[in-house]
Amino acid sequence: MRKSTTVYIVDDDPICRELAEFAIESGGLRTHSFDSAASFFAAFKPDECACLVLDMNMPGMNGFDVQLKLRELSAATPVVFATAEADVATARVVLRNGACDIIQKPIDPRELLRLVRRAIEGPLAA
Repeated sequence: MRKSTTVYIVDDDPICRELAEFAIESGGLRTHSFDSAASFFAAFKPDECACLVLDMNMPGMNGFDVQLKLRELSAATPVVFATAEADVATARVVLRNGACDIIQKPIDPRELLRLVRRAIEGPLAA
């Protein structure tokens, strides 16, 4: 795992953001949180090594839109989606579009940390 990796969390729900921060920081990783896709992209540098924990349903630009924009930027950023409405069709679409994984809300902190670590260590992080 790269020491310089910062895990970005994008979720419009402050409680979900805080829980994700707690889970990831408890594993020794740094986090940077955003309440919207717009605030994330204002700070995001495509050449950074990062993992993104991304809420699926947000006002404005949703998780699908963020994933597509990352692809347009050619950003090899591992993405773990978090959603309250996980279903097979949604999972299939986001995984086909390059997401590393998807976790259902409310998240299990240990499971989120495991998925984030796996995403960081995966082929997109190389």
